[in-house]
Amino acid sequence: METYKCELRQAYEKKRLVYAIFNKCVEKIIDIKFGKPHQTSILPVIIHKNGQIKKMQKKSQENS
Repeated sequence: METYKCELRQAYEKKRLVYAIFNKCVEKIIDIKFGKPHQTSILPVIIHKNGQIKKMQKKSQENS
């Protein structure tokens, strides 16, 4: 039983590592696809963020 728990813990740690690597890769892909905003193009990013905030607020109001 002890070896099973140890193997289970190791599998869980590997899973966490894989998810962490996957999330970093997704972040890099998003950065490559959409690009990091330059100082001069910050307005579209702000507009996009405002749209995301409004969507989240709308969802939270619907869930209430």
